[in-house]
Amino acid sequence: AMADGGYEVGKMAVLADARGLNLGRRLLEACEAAARAAGASRLYLETNAAQTHAIALYRRFGFVDMPAQPTPYARCNVWMEKRL
Repeated sequence: AMADGGYEVGKMAVLADARGLNLGRRLLEACEAAARAAGASRLYLETNAAQTHAIALYRRFGFVDMPAQPTPYARCNVWMEKRL
């Protein structure tokens, strides 16, 4: 949970052998359902531009790019959110 009423999507990964089974989308659906149940106003995530497949998934799921935000993550250079 975040101070502004949003929820951050933390580290998410699918093993290479399990890719192509829509598990990433199902994980995001579960995150969104839990956030909605908790009354969250948005989902938020930070990632790196090298994560092209993940970023494409996030965009298909409705995430949009945001301006840079303060972050403790040294490799983060992409910020995204999905309003709920």
